[in-house]
Formats: sequence, C-alpha cells, structure tokens
Amino acid sequence: MTTPTDSPPQAGSPAPVVPVDSAGSADPAVGPEGAARGEAQAPPAASPARHSGREVELKLEFQPGDAERLREHPAFASGARGRPTTSPVRSVYYDTPELALYRRGLVLRLRDAKGPGEPTIQTVKTLGDASAGLFDRPEDEAAVPGGDPDPSVIGDAALRAAVLEETLQRGIPLEAVVETETKRTKQVVVRGESRIECAIDVGEVRTRVGATPLNELELELLEGEPADLFGVAGEILEDLSLLPATLSKPEKGFARLLGEVPAPRKAGSLHVPEDARLDDLVDAVFESCTRQIVVNRAPSLAGDDPEGVHQLRVGVRRLRSALTLFRSFLPTDLHAELREELRWLGGELGPARDLDVFLLETLEPLLQSRPDDGALKRLRDEAVAARAEAYDRVRRVLCEPRHARLIMRLGAVRAGKAWRDQRLTEHSARLFAPARDVGRELLAKRHKRVKRMGAELASCSIAELHAFRIEMKKLRYAVEFHRSLFDPELADPYIQRSSRLQDVLGTLNDVVTTERMLDVLLTRMGDECRPEHQRAAGFLLGWMDHLARARLTKLDRLWRRFRKTRVFWKQD
Repeated sequence: MTTPTDSPPQAGSPAPVVPVDSAGSADPAVGPEGAARGEAQAPPAASPARHSGREVELKLEFQPGDAERLREHPAFASGARGRPTTSPVRSVYYDTPELALYRRGLVLRLRDAKGPGEPTIQTVKTLGDASAGLFDRPEDEAAVPGGDPDPSVIGDAALRAAVLEETLQRGIPLEAVVETETKRTKQVVVRGESRIECAIDVGEVRTRVGATPLNELELELLEGEPADLFGVAGEILEDLSLLPATLSKPEKGFARLLGEVPAPRKAGSLHVPEDARLDDLVDAVFESCTRQIVVNRAPSLAGDDPEGVHQLRVGVRRLRSALTLFRSFLPTDLHAELREELRWLGGELGPARDLDVFLLETLEPLLQSRPDDGALKRLRDEAVAARAEAYDRVRRVLCEPRHARLIMRLGAVRAGKAWRDQRLTEHSARLFAPARDVGRELLAKRHKRVKRMGAELASCSIAELHAFRIEMKKLRYAVEFHRSLFDPELADPYIQRSSRLQDVLGTLNDVVTTERMLDVLLTRMGDECRPEHQRAAGFLLGWMDHLARARLTKLDRLWRRFRKTRVFWKQD
C-alpha cells in the first residue's frame, strides 16, 4: 500500500522527514489521491533526522550488570560504520536558583570540550515527553569558547527568547544544578536507509542532594526513519532486558532535586485538527494510549499509589478499545498481534486492581462503621496479604521481556505507522479520508448499538447489564478519541451523561467483583476459615448488593437523559 507523507505533524509526534532528490530539492510527498489510485511510487530517499534542529532518539534503560554484554552485542557489529569508541563524558546543566528553565520545559547543557583547543558545546533542548522511550524535540547547539553558559548565542529564535526571558531579562543568574558523568561507548550502525548512533552510558546523575545511577542506551537517528531505532532495540531485546526511559538524564536530576517521585498520570485530552485524516487520528490515539501505559509503569512498580496500576490498566483498555474501533482499517495480523498482547497485560494487572478497589472502596468504608468487627478485620488482613502478592505479580510482569517487547512493538508501530503497511482495499484507502467523516460513521454505529441494548434495560439480567456497561465504556472511549474533531460544547454533555450512566452500571460490577474476591479470600484462609468469617463475608456481600440496588434506581432516569442528549457528531 502506498502511503502519503504529507500529513501535518501532531503534538508529541515525530516531525515529518522530507525526502530530497539528488539535487537536494524537496520531493513532493505522495498524496492520498495517488495512494487511492494505487500508483507505484519510488521509496523516498533517507533524509537528515535533525532537519530544523530536531533531535530524534530512543532512550532505553538496561540492567547495571549488562553493560559489557551490551557493548559486545551483535546488533552493534551488524552494519557498523567505523570502530566503537569509549570515552568519559561530563555534562553540566544550568538553571536559575528557582529552576525557572526546567519549570518552563527547557534545559541548557554545557558539555566538556572533546580535546585541547576545542570549544565547550552549549545545547538547549525542550524536555519533550517520551512515548515508548522515543524523544523528538527541538535542539540548538553552539560553541561557547569561554566555557560558561551564554544564552545570546542560541540560534533558535524561540528557544533563545524563552531562555533570555527567564534569565538575563530578569537579572537572574544561571548556575550549575545537575551534572552527569558517564563512560560512553559510541558506534554508528546502518539499518536499511537509516544511520543510527548507538551510545551506551554508564555513570550517574549528580545533584546537591545526591546521585542517581545511570545505565542508559541512546539510539539517535542521524538519518532515516524513526522506526529503525526500534528495529535495533528489538534485536537487543532478544538477549538483554531493555525498558523505555520516560525521563531524560537532566529530568532525573531535577526530579532528585525536587524530591519528585513518579506519579500516576491520566491520559489527558487528545487533540487533532478538524481537517485531520483518519491516519492522523489513529496516530494520535496510538500515541496517547502508549504514553499512558509507559508513564504509569514506574508508579505501578512502586505500588504506593493504587492509581498507578489503575491508569496503566486504563491505558491498556483504551488501546484495546481503539483496536476494536479501527479494526476495519488495520492490517489483520497487526490487530490480532496487539489484541493478544494487550489482553495478556490487562489480565496480569486485573487482580491487583480488583483488590485495590475491594480494600479501599468496599471493605475499609464498612470497617469504619464497624471498627470492632473481628471477622471483618480478618478478611481485611487476608485481602492485604493477597494484594501484596498481586503487586509482586505486577512487578514481575512489568520487568518481563514480554512486557518490554510489547512496549517496543507499540513504539515501532507508531514510529513506522505500521497500520499503513497493508494491501490497498476499500477500507484501507479510508485511512486518507477526513477523520470527521469516518468518525461520524463509527460513532453512529456504536451509539446505535447502545440504544438497542438500552431499550430493554428494565428486563435485563445482571449478565446483560454487565455487557451493556462494556458497550457504554467502548462508546465513551470512542467519543473521547473524536472529541476534538467536533464542537466540545456539544460533545461534553454527551460524555458527561454517558459517564454517569456507566458509573451507576459499575456498581453491579462491584458486586460481582466483591463476590469473587470473597471466594478467593475464604479459600486462602483454608482451615482458619470459621463460621464467623463466612457470616462476615455474607454480610459484606449483602451490603454491597443493597448499595447497588439503591443506585440502580437511578438507572432509568439516567438512561432517559442520555437517550435525549443531542448526538453531537451529526451534520446540521
């Protein structure tokens, strides 16, 4: 399938690489019209990755004991250009005493001269926000012969203005706040039309409050396609454990300075322009879901905040829902592969999340009203122990090669826009159709299905209400994916009313989950299970059933309100 390259860049997505001909002039991208006709096109020539001062690199973390094995890995010998070099690298990051640049999303770095008589290099970058470890951000480099930071030499006008505004214009001095010192092994390799600089860094990030160990592999795109970065990472993953870095080196230092710990993060709003094609929307949805999965790995590993596992699981569910929504436009094998792996990951996270909800939202509130109930306390103790085991399971899974391969695969899918790699058909050609037009059809189909199921709410069984809740959730995700394509003042009431309806339906799921958790806990207790524990479990389940039935009295009213809500995606 011939794929266009002229789509406008989205927020957080790699900048488009402009093909150049042998004379150096831009080669017009193949448009959707050419793709629809199925015209044969020559593959674009490789092009500079730092066009317009952008840095595109994949940052990966490896286990401390794997540095030597990594240096000797065949991936670096295959397609190598020149011999590997190893040298010490010291970088100092400057900021104001109040860290004004960092808070504005900027870093200013001085890197030691490489040799006698050579100038110190000053680099200014935005912090960026990695998706599956891929950083794509503006970068400006300039020599500073004096060896001190000099904002006036920044070539990029926007970066220079931002740095000057926070420093010289306010009379605030720059000072060294973060330092990195590493032993760096570099090797340039070629994959297809891409040239990639591979840098293995072993050292530490230092601040005035302490140091953080650093074991990082950087794959920087010198020329070619970002997807090839993931290809090299995939070769290494066959033998060594790699995980995407969500923070750059200076960000690790600033986090140490500020005492910040990885916090759970929600997906946030998804934005695409009104004139976006379906291809652009699929790209934005993949980026948003992958980011939510990746950034919530660290808080899930910590296990201190149940929101970490919850948001990671939501990211998995959003992406699974997106695969179902866009199924007609995706390659069959890609859809099947990702669906299977995401189902596996979601299933591994489920027990920890279910026990979090059971403890925090079901058992603890009841214990507050019955603080002297010994049988309920015993159930809580067993639930706490089961939760600890479930979180151990989460940690094992998030450190498994299978999880790392999934994250790398998701990054590669988006970097290479793998959904385009398919035979040209009536469905695949619609990737180049306006996202609004396709979205109207997709949303109408989901809305119609929900309306059909909702028409029989009064006589639905618990199983049917559960299925209805799942359809409502899929509809809500679909609406959120498309929200920015339509008038948000019309979309938001629809989203709010569907969410309220889904919340009430969720109480039924809480009852089912409570019953399942109680069966697990009583079984775990084995010979220690007494009649009073059985009675406490029955009391708890009865209480949850009572609360659910009370909330379900609102279901009919909420459904009628939702059914009357204006369908915002219809054309006037």
